[in-house]
Amino acid sequence: MSISYIDHRNKIRFMPDDIFRSNADAIVISQSTEGTVSNSFFSFVRKAGIQLRENTELGNVDFLSMNEKSGADYPYQYVIMATSVIGHTSSYSAIRQLAINLSEQIVGYPSIKRVALPVLGSGAGNLDPIDCLKIIVKTLIEYGGDHQFDIYIYDSQLYGKVEAIDSTIFAGNTSSRFVLEAIAKYTYSTTVFQHIVNSESFYHELALQKLREYEQFQANSNSFFNDLFADFNKIKSDSFTDIIQRFRGDTLKYDFLLICGELVSYIIGDTENKNDWNKYPDKRVIARSETSQFNWVVNLIKYKTNTRTYEGLNRNIANAIKFLKDPEHNLSMISNDHRAKLLNNIFSTRYESDEGLEEVFSLFKLLRIEANNPINNGVLFSRMLYVDEIKTLWLSVS
Repeated sequence: MSISYIDHRNKIRFMPDDIFRSNADAIVISQSTEGTVSNSFFSFVRKAGIQLRENTELGNVDFLSMNEKSGADYPYQYVIMATSVIGHTSSYSAIRQLAINLSEQIVGYPSIKRVALPVLGSGAGNLDPIDCLKIIVKTLIEYGGDHQFDIYIYDSQLYGKVEAIDSTIFAGNTSSRFVLEAIAKYTYSTTVFQHIVNSESFYHELALQKLREYEQFQANSNSFFNDLFADFNKIKSDSFTDIIQRFRGDTLKYDFLLICGELVSYIIGDTENKNDWNKYPDKRVIARSETSQFNWVVNLIKYKTNTRTYEGLNRNIANAIKFLKDPEHNLSMISNDHRAKLLNNIFSTRYESDEGLEEVFSLFKLLRIEANNPINNGVLFSRMLYVDEIKTLWLSVS
């Protein structure tokens, strides 16, 4: 008996049985990076005379031909050793990468049509079996081509939950999104994120105060900002400190540029005078940026000449201003390129306007991940998206 997980290719079946009873063309056995296997696999590995490789990398797969094993009758042609454990743990991104590697490498073995595998990562890897199962299934659907897969679930309780997750796999989600969800759930409880979660005030309150000071700055003439824009762009210097010193003779222009410099010190990390201008003890900033401090100030002047509209502004700088104005509904991920990659690679949608970010907010709220003060949701969600294991899902993919 089996529960069939059926898409248009009749691709995957869930099997409530021992994987060694499979009649698939190949079976997958989990091993650690140190070259060890669990007790459930050990007797088979010893009987089959399989030499376990040591010092393998997490995500590695090795195809071993059983036709070369003499003195034993095996119904499957290949055993595939999958490195899914390091020490006593694993990672959800590694499980996804294993499924990708398996799917890509199996193409080189034409006689393999159906593969049997366990719920990788859920045993010695100590990962949540439901999350692992969702990730494996969706990845095999995305990358597995015409091959068919039997996933063996010997645990009766886990097997009973299979039908409950069936619809979520079909719901247009991506394997990357499943990995993000699994990682986010346990990352959320760590100290670094709980600091943001429990913050009663806006996490970047000093930046917001400085933005308000900048916006409320009163010029002494209608041409003030246009004149400053022209004068500022004439100066050739790599040092912002040097540039504003040249305006010492014009108090109003100097004061405005100083406010701009102070504002930028709260937004991006690599700025002159940050230690003096950024008053946070931890020197927190909103984001990293490849745009120079000079160009940030140029855009801030332009924003004032535009009477505070975003036309012609650098998109990243516009995103930073929008975030500070409405942090509850905007991400502190200010890079337009990063936003586009995130939505494309995790949500399979194009980033054409800020409305596209609603999908990100909806996902985290669905996972019950929110800050106590909703004004910090944009900060919290963005910081979580930059966790290394999550970031590699969307940033490194073209």
